[in-house]
Amino acid sequence: MMDVTHTLAEFVTNLTYENIPKNAIEYAKTCILDLFGSAFAAIGSPLSTAARAFSEEAFGKGEVTQWDTGTKVSLLAATWVNSVLASAMDLDDGNRLAIGHPGAAIIPATLATAEQERSQGRRILEAVIAGYEVAIRLSFSRDPQKIENVATGGWGGFGAAIGTAKLLLESAEMIENTLGLVAMYSPGLPGSFPGGRRMVKEGISWSAVAGVSSAYLSRSYFTGPENVMDHLPLYNPQKILDGLGKDFLILKTYFKRYPCCRWIHPIIEGCLALIDEGGFQVSHIQRIRIQTFSRAFGLPNRVHPQTLEEAQFSIPFCCALAMVRKEKGFYHILKEDLNDSNAVSLSEKVALEHHPDFDGPFPEKIFSKVTIETSKGRFERVVSSAKGDSDNPYSEKELQEKYLTYASPVLGDKTAMLLMEHIKALEDVPIEEMTKLLTSKTP
Repeated sequence: MMDVTHTLAEFVTNLTYENIPKNAIEYAKTCILDLFGSAFAAIGSPLSTAARAFSEEAFGKGEVTQWDTGTKVSLLAATWVNSVLASAMDLDDGNRLAIGHPGAAIIPATLATAEQERSQGRRILEAVIAGYEVAIRLSFSRDPQKIENVATGGWGGFGAAIGTAKLLLESAEMIENTLGLVAMYSPGLPGSFPGGRRMVKEGISWSAVAGVSSAYLSRSYFTGPENVMDHLPLYNPQKILDGLGKDFLILKTYFKRYPCCRWIHPIIEGCLALIDEGGFQVSHIQRIRIQTFSRAFGLPNRVHPQTLEEAQFSIPFCCALAMVRKEKGFYHILKEDLNDSNAVSLSEKVALEHHPDFDGPFPEKIFSKVTIETSKGRFERVVSSAKGDSDNPYSEKELQEKYLTYASPVLGDKTAMLLMEHIKALEDVPIEEMTKLLTSKTP
């Protein structure tokens, strides 16, 4: 029998800036930068407006910065709203092994705690990396065929709890207790939703709140189940601990090019590549046949989505909108895009089919086959990865350009650049210097 819970807690306790590989340190900074860009992309959206109205009433004021307004709110208010912003536009990072989005839960929770506790930059990096390692390992250790819903809310809270606990708690025993509490308090989302997920966004923001709350409860000696990871049959102990402390799985995190579910990205790139290779126009397309893995049919896949969230989880619509937008770039999905007649017309030409051979490689690979029939002939391609994956990574310059695309309209060019420089030098920059930039936005 492996003492999994205790081993994880000891790993978190003993993790220091000095014993983390340099590439993992730099990758964590990139994750933070990318998440800020993803959050800024959401400012002004219906989801962000609704979230802010709720948080101000429910959680109240405090000393932690809310990223959209720059106002000071309570620890939980900042955690909740900033996590909502981070995941709203579906531009936030993800991890194939975990089948979800660690950053949107872990980074808002950890930075909110760091601001509350006045934590130093090296400690913040330790906390973020610890959160990613534990959360990814716990999610990856599950058998995806036995999980009804792979939504991040079901496991992201572990990362938020660990990120918070690393800054807050000194003993492995208290971190163990935190894992027990967050296992009990994290959202337990049901299976698929026929009406789409709407603004829930996988329960990520509530998992972040559960994580932060669990660590603070533990500090107050509020107790949870003991050895929780040793008694939950859903989690494979060997997969949790394999390579712990040696193989840093944060390095397997991908970054997104398009504002939609990651499972759609390889298909979009396949469609765009076929247009380039075939030399045809969108107006020439008669039919698009997409064969893919079974999990993809758990998405709403509305041909004519009625909300931004339905659009983000629609293979037909996102592929159509990306092809229509080809020359301008597919950077946002806005409310007016939902009734783009060209995109809706093209979306109606998409036929989705299950390809059983593509189920086996999931989640490490997400295979699809795209066939486009046109007046100029038939074109097809098999895809399994997209820009931002480990086998097709972004350059540092490309990631910075993505961040600036979304940050500059909100912060202004100068402030956006300064925030980026602060994150790159996080070891030496007080958290107050970073958050102060969010209170003086000059778009």
